[in-house]
Amino acid sequence: MQDQLKTQGDKLNDEARNKLVKDIETKQKSLQRQLEDAQGEYQGAQGELVNRIGGKLMEVLDKYAKANGYSMILDVSNPQSPVLWAGASSDVTQEIANAYNAQSSVPAPASTPSAPSAQRPAGAMSRPSAASTPAKPATTPK
Repeated sequence: MQDQLKTQGDKLNDEARNKLVKDIETKQKSLQRQLEDAQGEYQGAQGELVNRIGGKLMEVLDKYAKANGYSMILDVSNPQSPVLWAGASSDVTQEIANAYNAQSSVPAPASTPSAPSAQRPAGAMSRPSAASTPAKPATTPK
């Protein structure tokens, strides 16, 4: 249709040229919507696959780390969140908070249950899956 407009555009009357331009615009919009839908479906399928593989990998990683006495496994390919797996004994958040409170003379906050989303599974911490396939992790023994 665009070729037709280029080759015959000056030979068409205004009504025919306007109709052809409008048809081209309608088809371009439709094509753009189809492209966006296809990209969304692809990204959804890709994310689902990465999550499924990542979940299986984390199970294997958890077993391997525990069986071999590791306290933490780092992913050196991702500096944004390098901790791939950490044993529960590696989490010193509460101890640091207590030490800070003691040093600064700040009273500890009243004990309230954490929100479920803030709790980590017992025995392991894992980062959320990324949109790419996880890289082979570097490991460090205790």
